[in-house]
Amino acid sequence: MSRPLNYRERRFAELYAVSGNGRQSYIDAGYSENGAHQGASRLLSRDAICEAIEALKPPAIKVEDLITPEYVLEGLRREAEQGETSASRVAAFRELGRALGMFIDKQASIQVSYADELESLQDEIQAAIDESQAKRAVND
Repeated sequence: MSRPLNYRERRFAELYAVSGNGRQSYIDAGYSENGAHQGASRLLSRDAICEAIEALKPPAIKVEDLITPEYVLEGLRREAEQGETSASRVAAFRELGRALGMFIDKQASIQVSYADELESLQDEIQAAIDESQAKRAVND
């Protein structure tokens, strides 16, 4: 079992958990500037220091926790109602309509129709290949 951290080691862990800067945390914790990089590296190699740093780090904030679909829709609604320009209000309404599936995307419907035609052409080509192979088999 390792010994408890002394004051400077605890202070280093606290400072490092916030800044992530080993050299500066080492100096601010009361250690000498001379050899600060090496001293910080030495402290960071100790399990007890690393455990203290992990315990002190604030929990990671995920973007998904901050930016939800409801948040985006509320922002668009607010812009649509209170935007400074008519262009911004119209753009916000347009985005709200898209988000709610109120508009048909013409590009998507064109791609679907091309996909249907492509599949039909592939079937015709395959039929022609099969017919050609059948004729060769009869002639051989």
